Amino acid sequence: MTTYQIHTIASAPEQSKPALEQLQQAFGFIPNVAASISNSPKLVTALVGVFQQVHSSSLWHSEKEAGHRTLIIQKLNSSNTRKGKSCHRNQR
Repeated sequence: MTTYQIHTIASAPEQSKPALEQLQQAFGFIPNVAASISNSPKLVTALVGVFQQVHSSSLWHSEKEAGHRTLIIQKLNSSNTRKGKSCHRNQR
């Protein structure tokens, strides 16, 4: 099983720090999903863009939450598919 380091702003790669700082400012903390993908500056920056797009819409809170989860899973699946992996748990 692959393990991912849960980064803080101090331990993250330099290019990921601005995205983590934006999330810290917006939520008051860094979501674990962002901290765990911050080894990839492009991926964590894309996640910030997703949060910004969803929160600037007129969706209800529950719809925004469902949108976040869907987009995160899609992003992780597309990233892992290129590496020959999948986020689906019950794969054989």
